[in-house]
Amino acid sequence: MVILHYIPSLGKKAGQTSTLVQRLHAALGNTVESHLFTGEITIKEFVQKLKDIKPDILHIHGCWDIHLAIAQYLAARQGCPVIISPHNALSPDALETDFWTSRLPRIILYQFLAIRKAFVLHTATQQETADLKDLGWKKRIAFIPLDGLNASDTQAAADVAEQFRILYRKVIDTRLRNTISDNERDILFTLIRQAVTPAIDAAPAPPVAAVAAPVPPVFFDQVEEQEKQRQALAALSEHTWKNIQIYAIDHRADHLLFEGLKRIQYTIPVRVTQLPSRYTIKQTLQTKSHIPIDTDDTNERDIITTIAQLHHILCLKEAEETWPSPIHLLANLYATLRYTDYDEENIMRQLQKKHLADTAARTMHILAVLFSLSVGFMPLNPINDKKTRQMLCNLNNISYNIPQNNIP
Repeated sequence: MVILHYIPSLGKKAGQTSTLVQRLHAALGNTVESHLFTGEITIKEFVQKLKDIKPDILHIHGCWDIHLAIAQYLAARQGCPVIISPHNALSPDALETDFWTSRLPRIILYQFLAIRKAFVLHTATQQETADLKDLGWKKRIAFIPLDGLNASDTQAAADVAEQFRILYRKVIDTRLRNTISDNERDILFTLIRQAVTPAIDAAPAPPVAAVAAPVPPVFFDQVEEQEKQRQALAALSEHTWKNIQIYAIDHRADHLLFEGLKRIQYTIPVRVTQLPSRYTIKQTLQTKSHIPIDTDDTNERDIITTIAQLHHILCLKEAEETWPSPIHLLANLYATLRYTDYDEENIMRQLQKKHLADTAARTMHILAVLFSLSVGFMPLNPINDKKTRQMLCNLNNISYNIPQNNIP
């Protein structure tokens, strides 16, 4: 991981903070790639610094200085999370100093927003933590004492650096939640598609040796090609398999992933038994006790019900607690459309009657993108527009705060 520390000054004006920041930077150098930047900065200079270093985290030390706010703003534009260590700059005494002439104008102009936009606030004392809570900040406070940086004991400094490394890792893992490469996504949905495909008897697969270079994901439609596909999966790195599993667990689709692997008789090289330590995210899905879905008692009832549920989840961002995850709903819908007979005219009449035709058409496009469902198996032509892309975005961002150790 790459960490960029920024402090406006390392001179006498910064006091003890200057010494602590330099010692932290030195101690971190043994475990992470740490960079220290100081002094007044122009927008052009800092943008270039971000491009050159490509930090995973910007760690800001201090408050009130306009250059800190500029650095935070520029980092946020680059998608870089920001940790702020106020170093007691938000204590009651610090706030009261020149409040009307200095503090209040800066609070209004940028400091209040800077604190609110910070990914995490770091405190070094219990009193500093209490002061932040008194100001109304009650989320994502990381308490790490800096006493070990004051001593000449290198082990004490290393212990403090390790606590920060763990904090940085937690911030990065939280930031990367729901992030998956196109290659990893294709592999996941290929295996999910295999999980809901009617089983085909096949001879047990012999073990295959892993190869070095990754290869593009491929599909498992033909039994005679399964051996080649197993070799393709064997080429994937352990890191790739971990990312796929974590994404599937977050979206309650891990059982489909492992069912797909079971169908092709492939054993992954590494199994995720514990989710990474991450901050709890704000739920993007509103849970309701009952959402009425009116469907006719016909052979097409399951299709209409699934599309109605997807409409509530991906368009209205609401769901009942007992509903399957949207990925599970899409997988079931794919299997129903692909492998069962249904009355397309009746489907269209019911969708139009319930004002779900547009949602259904956009869902068809999602099935084409994720499950390679061809138009011939769709009850209506797909639509790819702004609302479709928003549904795909919601599908990716809707995940569940699953406890770190609660993995089946």
